Amino acid sequence: MDIKLQKMIDDGKRNATTLELVKNWCAHVRLKKIGGIGLIEQQTGYPIGHHGFECDFAVDSTGYYWDLAHSALELYDQQCATCTNRRAVGFPNLTQLIAERDKQKEIRAAQAERAEREVIQQTQKRQIRRDDLYKRLPPVAASILDDIAAFDNERIGQNLERLKESARLAPEYFIKDLVSYVFELTEEEDWFEEAGLSILHAIDADPQRLVKLALAAVNRAALYKIASDILVTHISNITSFDVPLIVWSAVEHASPERGTFGEELPPNSNLLHVIWTHFPSDVLTNLESLLSSTTLYSVELAGRGFKVLQSFDPTAANRSARSMISSYARAYLFIKDFDAGRSRLFHLGEAISKVFENVPSEVDDIAQDLLCGLETDSRARIFEIYSNCLRDKKVGTDDLISPDAQAPRIAFKRILWAPINESHDTIIKAAQDVFVNRRPYGLKLIARAEIEGLLGAFILLDDRLRIINEEPHELDEDLLARMKRNNRRNAIRNLMSSYVEWAAIAAGEDDALIEKICATIGSIPEGREELRGIALRAIEHLAVSVAGVNAMLPHLYSGLVGASTLVRASAATALGEISSQGHKNIPPLVYEAFSILLFDQYVIVHKSAVRALRRFNLPQEYRPRAAEALFNIFLYYSEKRSDEQFIVDCADVLASFLDTFECDLDITKKIIIKNILKIDPIYLHNGLHFLLHWLDSCDDLADLVLHMLPYIITLNNYDNESWRLLQQLSDSSVVHRQERFVEFGISTLKAAPWVAYEIVERLSFAGATEGALKLAVACVTRIPNTELTRELRTKGRSIQIAVEFEAAVKSDQESLVVDFSKQWEKNFAERTRQIVESNERNSRRNLPFAH
Repeated sequence: MDIKLQKMIDDGKRNATTLELVKNWCAHVRLKKIGGIGLIEQQTGYPIGHHGFECDFAVDSTGYYWDLAHSALELYDQQCATCTNRRAVGFPNLTQLIAERDKQKEIRAAQAERAEREVIQQTQKRQIRRDDLYKRLPPVAASILDDIAAFDNERIGQNLERLKESARLAPEYFIKDLVSYVFELTEEEDWFEEAGLSILHAIDADPQRLVKLALAAVNRAALYKIASDILVTHISNITSFDVPLIVWSAVEHASPERGTFGEELPPNSNLLHVIWTHFPSDVLTNLESLLSSTTLYSVELAGRGFKVLQSFDPTAANRSARSMISSYARAYLFIKDFDAGRSRLFHLGEAISKVFENVPSEVDDIAQDLLCGLETDSRARIFEIYSNCLRDKKVGTDDLISPDAQAPRIAFKRILWAPINESHDTIIKAAQDVFVNRRPYGLKLIARAEIEGLLGAFILLDDRLRIINEEPHELDEDLLARMKRNNRRNAIRNLMSSYVEWAAIAAGEDDALIEKICATIGSIPEGREELRGIALRAIEHLAVSVAGVNAMLPHLYSGLVGASTLVRASAATALGEISSQGHKNIPPLVYEAFSILLFDQYVIVHKSAVRALRRFNLPQEYRPRAAEALFNIFLYYSEKRSDEQFIVDCADVLASFLDTFECDLDITKKIIIKNILKIDPIYLHNGLHFLLHWLDSCDDLADLVLHMLPYIITLNNYDNESWRLLQQLSDSSVVHRQERFVEFGISTLKAAPWVAYEIVERLSFAGATEGALKLAVACVTRIPNTELTRELRTKGRSIQIAVEFEAAVKSDQESLVVDFSKQWEKNFAERTRQIVESNERNSRRNLPFAH
């Protein structure tokens, strides 16, 4: 089993044990979870993820931790230790965790005490040694020794800087005995290394001995700067045997990863540059050695190193091409912590791409040579190398890559034909990464030069698609196998579509290339209807010019009126994909043929036509007939309750055709709303605001909002969507449905009380005073009177007083206005006190590592 999955299961088992201990401790405690339930948690039943505990007798719930023991101990420390309401259940219970925690605290305290005694003893020994040396030093040197003693006793930045400044400003006072002592102290004491190296570097002490110290310190991040400065200054004292001690840390600092909080760290490449200048072969040997390691970090560190060397000299990594490509391809086999789903050899891949640009033929020969002996997953990674070379060259349209550029041209052809020559899914994915859901951009000229290859691969891929379609399979085939086959089929279809689209984009307004594309489509034999349907996707990109439209028009029109349902559906989709500028070049005859598809009896055809209408505006003369067809389709599918997503799509389009109906628009809107109320809100949500725009003057819109709110409050609601929906309703619709809004508001008080407050405000604005008062009172009375919900009740009381105050003002009851003002002030003071207490508790809350 995957190591990470097994760790999650083990964590879940440990949390389940903790949960049992807490439940046995007290029956009042409840488990709370933040976030959704994952597949592993669902299958095992273990509490996996971030959880916390709450109790009605606790002032606040605990924090949410991955390790449930942290939440349990936090609850005990904050509440249970002094609680008099505990209802014990059984054994073993929370005392087991408490005993373990207390035992660990005792062990740590004893260790800290021993360490403190050790520190005192060592400090005393060093002072005795300094006292002996002090007698032999002249006054100024003795004062420097006093500064060292001060730093030993109080290791603060001020004392450290005083020592550094003394060495920088007065190096002549560091006499032989003092320098010898500084050397010895630096060699023996970690705490003095930075000070010692800085002093010895400033006074230009014995280079050989100083370099030895710097080599020992260079791999410590805190000492890297001073150590690297020493090594750069005394490079003549470094030998090739020292290079392995330097390379790792030099690369880390020359190409640093981001900091703890994602911030960029400044690079320091001086040391790597100097050792590369003096020992190039040794540096490459060490980087290649890192490539052979079994950890992802080490291999990527080598990639980072090669990239830095390439910044010094673009050809620096060329001689290591075979090692780099081999390590990249065999990552699955040799890197222990390589995860195909998450891991990426990003830096190594970029370094290989730069080598590819330098020596394209050599890299291609190496890659093709390695392909012969590799298993499937490693072969796929070879094609990733070609894909990486193209990925960064598609951004921007101004900087077009010349078709004479060898590396991208070779990579383009290798990736283009990979799905034809290779059958494995992972290899096909490399082609998808380049072609699917993308545009040629910077590769447009190369795509133009390879347009015959694009069209040829498009045709040949259809053979692969037909093989998949004709593969025998069991009638009772399980869901996983069916999904796998469909995914393979869709992958091939998407590639075919992308190939023909790239060819069309590359053709541009070149009449000869446009004719070549159209000739290819015209040569598709009868019976290859899926191929013909996919080919029609080219019209989207050819329709930008009159010549392109004229060339493709016969194929588009014959597709719209042809005998094949698949081709008719594809033609409708293709017409919908054409840009608004392109539609200006489409003749009316095409729209007339398209309109007929809305009456087509075949599901695939009229569904494609409806969805196409979401992307373009049908000319006015065809809209009334289309509206009639849309209305009938909408009613038919609404009655069947099949394909809810299509019903929503149809409602979206139908709503935009309301201006063509001659009947009472309000009645039509009511019919639309009545039918979409049958749809699951999850399908309605994405198109909801579009529908609200078209249906805004209908009072029944309030029914749609009430239908959607239960789903919306389950979302994060970062953009305050529930309030925006309520604001779009007419006052009359809110007043007429105030009882339903009150009922819904009460139901949300536990899960989403803010929605209830929003409903109170909207009822009040609409003039539904009775409903607003009823819900405002419920914001207090329907909340349990416990310690945990005390703050929520106080906030609810604020809402209640505000509504009662407004009602008193409207009814001109001056005595009540004064009374409610006093109640508000009293409640506000209580709310303020609770907030202060809550902030204080949060500031004292222990973090997990404090237990």
